[in-house]
Amino acid sequence: MKLYKVFLYMSISALLALLGGCSATQTPVVHNRNPGANSNFINPDIRGTSGISSRSSGRRVALVIGNGAYENESFLANPPNDAIAVGNRLKELGFNPVTIKLNLKRKPMRTAIADFGRNAANADAALFFYAGHAVQNHNQNFLLPIDITTNSIDDVTDQAINLSYPLAELRRARSKVNIVILDACRTPQFTNRFRGNARIRGC
Repeated sequence: MKLYKVFLYMSISALLALLGGCSATQTPVVHNRNPGANSNFINPDIRGTSGISSRSSGRRVALVIGNGAYENESFLANPPNDAIAVGNRLKELGFNPVTIKLNLKRKPMRTAIADFGRNAANADAALFFYAGHAVQNHNQNFLLPIDITTNSIDDVTDQAINLSYPLAELRRARSKVNIVILDACRTPQFTNRFRGNARIRGC
């Protein structure tokens, strides 16, 4: 999990750097530990995002959601911790405000996304991060709040948050750059009850 977080931080930082929002004041140095050897390596003491600082005065906002304490489905230990770690890293990268929400039921989850859309209005960058259960059905992606009951695929479409909702909020916000990161876990046990539809994929 530590390696995953380092990779995620590197990906976010690299993306922001490409967008012109970050400046690498210190980059990992590739050198040879043994002058007599032919292979190079990256100094392991230099973290993937160390030394990356903001050079832009532009406004960056983020919403980070980590759902793990599901009431009727399998419990997920990692998403809340990952959300906190990602949110803290985004703050270091100059995002403000960074809203971190953990273990949301459907109504608070929709409210958080709506508030995020308002905060992102005309921002230079807006980032939405979600970790937790998700389901894809008929080419639509659904993010699962912790109070969902999944006895049928209709429950998913009725009770889950369609990914189109945060995407629509971002479009309305007209932020210059939109970033969406989904860390949907691959634990499909809860979809076994309606696995007959081949177009359903659990996450």
